[in-house]
Amino acid sequence: MAGDWLAEVRHGWSVVSGVRRRPGAFTTYSLPVGPSGEVRLYLSNDGMRHLLVRYPAPAELPFHSGPALECSIRTLQFDGSPERLLDLACTKPSLFDVFDELIVSIVAAASQTGEAASAARETLSRWRELLRSRAERLPHRREMALLAELLVLEAVHPPNTHVDPSWWRGPLREPKDLIVGRAGWIEIKAAGETSETVTINGLEQLEELPGCLGYLTVLVLAEDLDGESVAKVARRLRHRMNPADRDLFDDRLLEAGWVPRHEERSWRPVEWIVVPSTSCPRLTTAVVVGGVPAGITSVRYDLSLDALRPRSTRTPKADLRAFGEAT
Repeated sequence: MAGDWLAEVRHGWSVVSGVRRRPGAFTTYSLPVGPSGEVRLYLSNDGMRHLLVRYPAPAELPFHSGPALECSIRTLQFDGSPERLLDLACTKPSLFDVFDELIVSIVAAASQTGEAASAARETLSRWRELLRSRAERLPHRREMALLAELLVLEAVHPPNTHVDPSWWRGPLREPKDLIVGRAGWIEIKAAGETSETVTINGLEQLEELPGCLGYLTVLVLAEDLDGESVAKVARRLRHRMNPADRDLFDDRLLEAGWVPRHEERSWRPVEWIVVPSTSCPRLTTAVVVGGVPAGITSVRYDLSLDALRPRSTRTPKADLRAFGEAT
């Protein structure tokens, strides 16, 4: 019964929480499913909760890490023997109860089949589909921003080359929307036809990265029934990806809050503004003398499009493509 498994999982957390953790110490709690040690709970020194599942080669990652659930394959030693493990880690304490439900789903399935690794893969697949089905439609402006990010991801990959979805960092809430291989970074903004400014969120968005070039790219979009939609561009990008990369792309779309809909909004790009970061009016930690004063928790400011246009490259789309080719 699920309730019995939930009680067992919570008991396991109380056991590992009660152990004084020292640097290098590694205390786990083995759940009574399958052979001993098949499924273990582990509490790391930073407070993250982990589920460790014995995961024989050549099985690959069933899920790509997101903002709250990290997924990796690691090798650890128990009783002197190395074991290949699937490591699922919940990084947000506010979601520990939800993580426990995921664990219960995995161990309940494993207790029926005797195959913990297969149970983990299948359960993660079902949970991803559940999250996808529950997602609500993106607000208008966020959907515009998502479309702009996908169009720029497409633009930096030359025709007839594979698209690398790992470059796309926007859904991970990182300061830069694209990390373009070894070439540099791109911060991306969407603007409507009547927009006069774009908003920069924080001092880090236009901060330089050591040894890298950077660009601020603004797409001015006009609503157009025959224009581009998130679904249309996503299909083009998936078609150009290696099959092994498509799950990562789907996960990034989900993390961005997008799910397919019968009714699609669409826009037509009417202007591409691509400004080298060194030419861009900006606030960064380097120009805030003495650092941000104590008590200020965030910084947001607006950039005028009229100030950006004369600083844009003359052939913005071609320059983005050349940027991608430089990797």
